[in-house]
Formats: sequence, structure tokens, C-alpha cells
Amino acid sequence: MSGPALFTTLRRFSSRRPATSRCDLCGAAIGAEHPHLVKPENGSVVCSCAACALLFPARPGGRFKRVPPEVIELPNGDDADIGWGGLSVPIGLAFFIRSSAEGKAIAFYPSPAGPTPAPVDPEAWRRLGEQVPELGRMEDDVQALLVHRLEGARDTFIVPIDRCYDLVGRLRVKWRGISGGEEVRSETLEFFRALREGGRRA
Repeated sequence: MSGPALFTTLRRFSSRRPATSRCDLCGAAIGAEHPHLVKPENGSVVCSCAACALLFPARPGGRFKRVPPEVIELPNGDDADIGWGGLSVPIGLAFFIRSSAEGKAIAFYPSPAGPTPAPVDPEAWRRLGEQVPELGRMEDDVQALLVHRLEGARDTFIVPIDRCYDLVGRLRVKWRGISGGEEVRSETLEFFRALREGGRRA
């Protein structure tokens, strides 16, 4: 994802959402909760009404891909932990997407400046895919592997990409000091609690 597109996306999820907004494609009024679409060429996220979202399934080659709503909680066996460690991401909270434009997986982790990218070793990602077969069914650009290992947590989900930007936006607003502070910790725990309650197990 390019820098300008990344921060345009983040602004959508960092600010307070109005009760009524507009579809970025047709201009129709939409509520605070609405579908999102991704531009695969740069990873930017746009807001959509339900009718426009139906025009863009999550398939390759289209101008947009619809972000699916499904949240899947993955098993947290020892193999998955070993594979996660091999990715060498410098923080215990990160999300990973497969970019169709770049042809590889990219990691992002929260920071006071927003989602900070980190390279992903292709061989480590391949090994993780062997240990966690569900990754093979993850849709490029619109779904993400979200991993939480801070303070002993073992949360692993496949989530819509907009959920990841929502989390990063929330944490950016509350971030204090170097590590984020207690508000960031509480917000993170609440976010994953809600994911567990609303998702399904793989």
C-alpha cells in the first residue's frame, strides 16, 4: 500500500464517524455502519452503500474488491506460535495482508503515527501457511491475519481489513508516551474481546 493511500484510509477510521455519510461511488446517503471496498492497486479503502458493494465481489481483476464481513478465530496451537515467531515482527500486535499489486505479504503494526509497515520474509510466510491452512483461503487485499501476543495474549484472527484500520485508528487517538499507555492497553483488550464474541472458530 502506498503512503498517501495508507494515511487517507487511516483518517477514515481515526475520526469520529458521522451518523450519516455518503457512498464514495454513487453519493447515496449511508449510515455509520456500511460496507467498504478496497482498490487493489494501492490498498486504499472507500465507503460504499449496499447496492454499490454488490457490484464488486472479492475477485481478482476488478477496479474494487468488496471487504467481506466475516471474522474467523484461528486455533492457537504451538505450531502457529512457532510460525508467528518466524515472521520477526518487532511488536506483539500486527496484521498481515497479501497485496495482489505487490505480489507478497506485508505486515503492519500500530504506532502513534498510524499503521507502520514491516517487511515479511516470503519463506517465513510460506511456512506459516503450511502450519495454518486457513491462510490459504484468505482473500488478497481485503482480509488480514490479525495477531495479538502482547502480555501473554494468544489471539489470532482472519478479519476484514477495515477492522484492522479501525483498531489502528482507535489506538492512534488514545496513544500516550512510548508504549501507548493504559488506555491503549484497555482499548486493545476490548477490541479483541468483541472479536471473540462476534467471530466464528475455524
